[in-house]
Amino acid sequence: MSDMEKIIEQTNKIKKALSDLEEELKEMKITATDANDLIQVTTNGKAEVLDIEKLPEDFSPELKKALIEAYNNARKKTNSYQAQRKKSIVGDLDLSDIPGIL
Repeated sequence: MSDMEKIIEQTNKIKKALSDLEEELKEMKITATDANDLIQVTTNGKAEVLDIEKLPEDFSPELKKALIEAYNNARKKTNSYQAQRKKSIVGDLDLSDIPGIL
């Protein structure tokens, strides 16, 4: 096997591992609370808020849904900005098939 073939094989292994990691991150759940245990937030491994619990009784379901949506929208905008900045560094090099790079 030539050096180039070894590099391609290793690159394909890395792509597969990164793709598997992306799926794992989507499926995992992480729960945390504030220091006073007033609010509990559950996210997936991609930092998307899935649920907010332990809210005050007068906290409406609509407000809870709006809070989750606003946070997730802010996270998407942040990710978009990061992708733009990475693209400005990488330039025309096509890395789109490597999950998590762009």
